[in-house]
Amino acid sequence: VALPQECIAMSSALPEDNEACRKALARVITPAMRSAYKHEGVVAIRGLLTPTEIESLDASAEELLHQETERKGGVTKARSRKGNQFYTDKSGALFLDLDRDEGNNDDSLPPVQTCGAEKGEGECLASSAQESEDDNDDAEDVPSKPASMAAFRHVALKSTVPLVAAELMGLGQGKAKGETSLRVIRDIYLAKDEGEYVCGWHVDDHGFWPAQASSPGINAWISIDDVPPGPGGTFALAVGSHAADWKDDAHSAIGSVVTYPKDGFKDARDMVKNRPGAGTCNLETAAPETYEKMEMSKRIYDLRKGDVIFHERWLFHRTVPFDREVVHNHKLRYWGYKGGYEKEPPPPLMKRRYSVRYGPGSSVVIKGWGTEPSVLWNEANAGTTADDVSQADGPWYPQCWPGIDPNEIESMKELVETRFPITEERKKERLNEMKSFLREQKEAERAQRTAAAAAARSRLSTD
Repeated sequence: VALPQECIAMSSALPEDNEACRKALARVITPAMRSAYKHEGVVAIRGLLTPTEIESLDASAEELLHQETERKGGVTKARSRKGNQFYTDKSGALFLDLDRDEGNNDDSLPPVQTCGAEKGEGECLASSAQESEDDNDDAEDVPSKPASMAAFRHVALKSTVPLVAAELMGLGQGKAKGETSLRVIRDIYLAKDEGEYVCGWHVDDHGFWPAQASSPGINAWISIDDVPPGPGGTFALAVGSHAADWKDDAHSAIGSVVTYPKDGFKDARDMVKNRPGAGTCNLETAAPETYEKMEMSKRIYDLRKGDVIFHERWLFHRTVPFDREVVHNHKLRYWGYKGGYEKEPPPPLMKRRYSVRYGPGSSVVIKGWGTEPSVLWNEANAGTTADDVSQADGPWYPQCWPGIDPNEIESMKELVETRFPITEERKKERLNEMKSFLREQKEAERAQRTAAAAAARSRLSTD
């Protein structure tokens, strides 16, 4: 799409200042796009983010990647752990670097690029690059500081992305006429490296989407790199799976959140023992025929940096691993003539994305045992709407449509500084509790297998 001038010139993300942009986007989102989202469950849009927004998001993502690489011991050692499908994942990226975000627009971002109406994108980028080069010439002796993380917050809350999400969901219209807000239910920055493990066809668990199954939602999947479909490291969607006549079989096979008890699980033991299905990522072994149906409906987009995939909450999707030949050739380019790496092992192949799960303010926070921060802080938040939680107990689920709430933006710092550390400790306790019961279950299953094998040997010897 061509970004409307009303959005380029938007002075702030407050509802009274973005109204012209919202009206313009309602015209940009065509009936065909709305129909695709409704029937196929997905639409991909190029052109929503300005060059400045894309560059800023790239810099923020690169800084997080650098921090993770340092944490893992440097580029020669850093790889995703076995059984992890991502090199790094950072939930709550929009809450980072609050000290570098002032006012209702992100002053920490470079000035918004406004030359799009007069020049093409290439000219805009070339102009921006020249300006940056000139700035660098004037500031050669000034030490650089890490990139601001404010770009995540800007894109999730203050860009055109949430406005389009609300438009595709039909908020304020028709059946959703009574909906008065759109909120971020969860956001997460992800970087996929060359590790072979990926999660099979699935819908998000409560860790990635902490709203009850009765609550609708839309995921904005934002590509931070160019991601052509061939090499891998990308994202596949089972088109139409959110409304397919076999969708219930798929939910039952993996035990998705749709199959959970209405009030959730009582504790970790209850979840380990009584969660239905074969597990979120195991559709291929649990229901091979349903898996093949998804493979037949699979769509993989040819993505460029800044493209946004909007998909329905209940659309099945999966990560696509890097092609092994691509990984091999990547490493081969670094292999010296003496039969070893000339300097050090190559950096892993990497494709980065930022995923924002949006839901209406009427979305109901999950009940039962779990690790949802707002509930770990205050159990009374469970079973309450995202609107009520954010208005009464702090901006756990920040508003982004019809615009931001300045009071919530102002309250974020207190939330992060005083409440997040406590909920992180409580989350660790819950996860350790879960690990203990999982070990216990595995030991019991091992004992059962040993007993069964012994009984079989006994029967053979008797025969």
